[in-house]
Amino acid sequence: NMIRCSTCRNFQMNEDLYHAVNDFAQSEEGKNLSRFKKKFLIDLMIQYKKAGFDLDPEKRKEIMSLKSYIDKLGNQYNANIAASSSNYIEITADQTGGLDSSYLEARKTETGTYKIDVSYPSLKPFLKYSTIDSLRKKLQTVYYNRAVPDNVAILDSVLFLRHKLANILGFKTYAEYEFVNNMAKNPKTVWDFENSLIEKVKPKAALDLQKLLKVKSDFLKKPAKKMELWELSYYSQILKEQEFKLDEREVRQYFELNTVLNGLFQITQK
Repeated sequence: NMIRCSTCRNFQMNEDLYHAVNDFAQSEEGKNLSRFKKKFLIDLMIQYKKAGFDLDPEKRKEIMSLKSYIDKLGNQYNANIAASSSNYIEITADQTGGLDSSYLEARKTETGTYKIDVSYPSLKPFLKYSTIDSLRKKLQTVYYNRAVPDNVAILDSVLFLRHKLANILGFKTYAEYEFVNNMAKNPKTVWDFENSLIEKVKPKAALDLQKLLKVKSDFLKKPAKKMELWELSYYSQILKEQEFKLDEREVRQYFELNTVLNGLFQITQK
């Protein structure tokens, strides 16, 4: 991806190619292209604008430098997240309620405890099946604090540099820069769409929440008025078992890895 991105930028920064494309765009032939060809040309000219070709060469160099540095920060951010996936909590044998033997065996230490890290294969089953609320909360907290504080500083830098990049290119915000060649065209369209969904999904969300609160109330044997983030997977799984008689761990035995992979390969070869 990085090689492809670098090649794309070198292509975009080709001065002679830009002038040839720009001259064609201004010509009568360029203005009277058929619809899909015209769209391609418009999108290409927008890409040139986003690369700073309407600015002087020094500004274009600054834009390239900013984009490269933003990419570098993004890669470091992702690397920090990946490195933090091994962060874990340690539990004892009497804290394993709800967790199956195969899950526990894969995480057992030499001392008989269990290390539960925040990688998805470890995190998701724990949040879904562990019967101890405080441990689910603890693991969820570790997960949401991956790469802290390093990534907080990186995120601040990326936001600042993206805004600077957008301003140099003549956009008010990075969102405006990002959406200019997308279907939405501008941030306002996106926000209007997002906000229009709120009232539409509220009734269903409220119904789902009430179902989960009832499950929680029944489980705790006392009225529950709030659903915490680390409780969602746990009570959702109980609800699935109650309403649909579905236990994902039982279903899993029918989807052995090699059988699934062979099935996928057979489908994709058709």
